[in-house]
Amino acid sequence: MSARLATLLSYLFHPLLLATYLFALLTHFDPLLVLPPGMTVKGRWLVVLIVWLTTFAIPAISLYLLKATGQISSLRLYERQERLLPFFYVALLYGTTAWFFSRQIMVTPAASALFILIAVLIFCAGFITLFWKISVHSLGVGGLCGSLLAIGLAQPENSLFVALLAAMLISGLVMAARLRLQAHTPAQVYVGFVLGVFISFMLIFWL
Repeated sequence: MSARLATLLSYLFHPLLLATYLFALLTHFDPLLVLPPGMTVKGRWLVVLIVWLTTFAIPAISLYLLKATGQISSLRLYERQERLLPFFYVALLYGTTAWFFSRQIMVTPAASALFILIAVLIFCAGFITLFWKISVHSLGVGGLCGSLLAIGLAQPENSLFVALLAAMLISGLVMAARLRLQAHTPAQVYVGFVLGVFISFMLIFWL
């Protein structure tokens, strides 16, 4: 894998984008799982757009502001110590998003659980970062795979098998990309993925 392709994969599957991808997948394969009945196709994708704004655009702007004010030295957060503030801030934004969607847009409990899950994953990443640098890319794609696996097992009638296979393929490419860019050690990448799968699988079943 070339460094250019590895960089492209890291951007395309940035952890902040995974909530949008997951919500879009579920909206496509089983809209009633995450959205109230009777919503038009246009309305469904409008909700996906709102998910993108609240879980990617606003956190991304917040990171730029942290960079502009000197709170972090790079948007890529190379330094372990600089990851703490962005992680906990973004987790707070995701928790607020879960509340907003459940109260204002009236998404299903499953959709609210997904937002809570992502907030939990980010809090875990922040806590681990106090002691060790974990791959958030791997944690994110692991969370994607674990969520799809849990939903697929809980509701076998959902046609999520193809989506799960695609997520696993993407996970392998993303982890290979992080290793190619030497952004993380193999342990940081593999532990991130396993932890993401475990937490998301258990939390989706619990919620």
